Amino acid sequence: MNVKPGDLAIVRSSDVCPEIHGAIVEVLSASAPFKGYGPGWNCTCASMRDAGFAHLPIPDSMPKPISGVPVHDEQLDEVIA
Repeated sequence: MNVKPGDLAIVRSSDVCPEIHGAIVEVLSASAPFKGYGPGWNCTCASMRDAGFAHLPIPDSMPKPISGVPVHDEQLDEVIA
């Protein structure tokens, strides 16, 4: 999984919904899996709310966390002594 609930993320490749490519989203909760894409997340952002959508489900492969701390399974945190 790339993200978790509460993360802020940038939407990279967006085959499912090209209108949100590059958008900064907040990850709300897990969504139903996407056929052909795997697990998904319910996400929201200002432009979605302005368009009248509470949230939009997107595949896990699309959001990349921008918290500054890598996700635990991507790389280990390094401590510089």
